[in-house]
Amino acid sequence: MRIKRITLKNYRQYKDLELEFPKNKRIFLFIGKNGTGKSNFLNAINWCFYGDEPFGATGLKGFATAHKGAKKGEDVEVEIEIESDMTSYIVQRRMKIGAHTSELTVFEKDITSNMPEVQENPNNIINRYLPKEIRNFFLFDGEQISNIFASRYGQSIEEGIYKVSQIELLDRTLTHLEKMESEYRRSATRNLSDTDQYNKAIEISSSKRDEIEEEVKGFQKKVAKLRNQRDGMKKQQKKFKDAKELREEC
Repeated sequence: MRIKRITLKNYRQYKDLELEFPKNKRIFLFIGKNGTGKSNFLNAINWCFYGDEPFGATGLKGFATAHKGAKKGEDVEVEIEIESDMTSYIVQRRMKIGAHTSELTVFEKDITSNMPEVQENPNNIINRYLPKEIRNFFLFDGEQISNIFASRYGQSIEEGIYKVSQIELLDRTLTHLEKMESEYRRSATRNLSDTDQYNKAIEISSSKRDEIEEEVKGFQKKVAKLRNQRDGMKKQQKKFKDAKELREEC
């Protein structure tokens, strides 16, 4: 997933801004003096996706401040277009100036069609690509970068990984198939005349279960690899910290 475009209207100091991100870049740094809007640009992304503003001393609990030049009846709006494989999504959050609630809408735009379709469960789309639990590893303030390696983020990493990989969904599906298989066997015992039909259903269920078990194993390997990478990052951080303390003692 990559962010393709961001549009801000009446959001804090941004009256009307559209920013497109180069396709061949993966990391973007925003540099500027205090008060120029760096943190609020990050807040805009978070507000659009999750409805809150975690950066800076805003204390607004997700109620975005309107631009000073905005008029009553206008909208505070943040729109973000993201790309994933052959599909684009337009994530849009709006709030009437003076209101205390916002509305989230997600449109799906297939590469073969120019007509975006509204998605029924917008939060599910966001959780599929960037769960809130791991946003701090992709959207972070440079002054708080050391927090990325803090131990309290460990649980958030695992929760986010499980959401992205959908292991939890596969586990529930596997349990459901096992229950179905058990029920088929009990029914076959009660109705011997339908034995062939039930045996066929059991065979299909068992085959599907084997496929899902293989998928789960694959996702578990990915999770183990990510955990190893996280542990390696923690070790590197400790080396930097020890070197800094040694330098200060000298």
